[in-house]
Amino acid sequence: VVYYNSLKLSIGAFKTPHLIANDKIKIFPKEIIAYQNDDHYAISQDLIVNGRKSFVAKDALPGFAVRVAKGQLNIYCKKFFNGNAGVNEYFIQSGEDGPILAYTPDLMKAYLKDNYEATVLFEKNKSDITEKIKDVADLFNATQLVSKN
Repeated sequence: VVYYNSLKLSIGAFKTPHLIANDKIKIFPKEIIAYQNDDHYAISQDLIVNGRKSFVAKDALPGFAVRVAKGQLNIYCKKFFNGNAGVNEYFIQSGEDGPILAYTPDLMKAYLKDNYEATVLFEKNKSDITEKIKDVADLFNATQLVSKN
């Protein structure tokens, strides 16, 4: 782990996406497996067990998935190009050491099975997939904290 005073994402039409640390050090995607800046925490797609390879860059380095929910249930989002447009792909991780797996409704249900409130929200929530997954993970993580104290 290396700490910097600043870490900024640098992307553009005619340059290779990279991070700039301390306003002068260039860090390229192949040199790291994760990074944290003021905007988000992101992990390399190399840490994902069964995801599509992606070379799209928008809010993160190419091939990196951004964490959108943190706790006992971590949710990551990565962009990939499906031939027509950039699409979000979601990944789920149970705890900090569990494998990071591609989201499926069945996998989510399996992770939620011991949490009645989160299961009900997952089954009844009809909002778009981004909001649904995030809302369910937030509820799951909040109730896990309450039950541990």
